[in-house]
Amino acid sequence: MNETSEYKSPRDSDGHGTHTASIAAGRYVFPASTLGYAQGVAAGMAPKATLAAYKVCWNSGCYDSDILAAFDAAVADGVDIISLSVGGNGGPGGLTVTNVAPWVTNVDAGTIDRDFPADVKLGNGKTLPGVSIYNGPGLTPGRMYPLVYAGSQGGDEYSASLCLDGSLDPNFVKGKIVDERLKVMRHLQPENQ
Repeated sequence: MNETSEYKSPRDSDGHGTHTASIAAGRYVFPASTLGYAQGVAAGMAPKATLAAYKVCWNSGCYDSDILAAFDAAVADGVDIISLSVGGNGGPGGLTVTNVAPWVTNVDAGTIDRDFPADVKLGNGKTLPGVSIYNGPGLTPGRMYPLVYAGSQGGDEYSASLCLDGSLDPNFVKGKIVDERLKVMRHLQPENQ
């Protein structure tokens, strides 16, 4: 264990444990928003629940022995519900959630009562539905902007398709609308092909 980058306590060093714990039992927060959009109340699924946290993952990985020890400790502590978040999600997209055991159930879904529409109207009149929480300066009304697929610039297509930091060439995307969805190319092809 590298004590300069991780903790011996249940405190997590990358935020994943805190994130999943707040989904389960986060207290009511008002006003909550995403970059100033969709202000309202945020809460976990059971905001009045008592939470017990057991560390099972380290920078070097999540070991079965630590997972089983955490289960044993949780049962001994009288925990009623055990949630383990160490699965894999290569998403976004269908069939991208994985697990390594038949007794594991993956639940990777969420809901929100707000919408962030950012549709793009193409030069041929078609509209691509989209979402965005961009809060910078708006586009010039009536001006046509090139639409580019983030994964088409070469290199690591997966990272570019998700617009991850450092994955896009600024010269390729500057002044353009970037669509990171893998399926967008299908929408842009002429219907008679």
